[in-house]
Amino acid sequence: MIDKSIRIRVEDMLAAIAVAKKAARGLVFESYSSADHIVERFAIERSIEIVSEASRKLPEHIQADYPEIPWHAIRGIGNVLRHEYAATDHRIIWDVTVVHLEQLEAVLVRILASLPPEIDN
Repeated sequence: MIDKSIRIRVEDMLAAIAVAKKAARGLVFESYSSADHIVERFAIERSIEIVSEASRKLPEHIQADYPEIPWHAIRGIGNVLRHEYAATDHRIIWDVTVVHLEQLEAVLVRILASLPPEIDN
């Protein structure tokens, strides 16, 4: 039997990615990094924090099945956003958002599809 929390964590990560993508829609790096788009920047950063934290709850065997994903870096970026927020590099966060979340999203969809159906008790 699969732990239901795996499904919940993957769904949380997918929802957070959707929020980050929506917040970034229509922006380019220069506008994203300006003070005019601080709300979008905060939404993206919080979404990445959620992805990071949820990734910590995925079992090692699932992470091992997808070595193309830098799981260690995903866990680490959450620490930076939580504890070193003043030193956050906007370029790195932007690149994560517009490049790397897409790849992670595709893998999360595959993980979700590989889980057995939920059984209501």
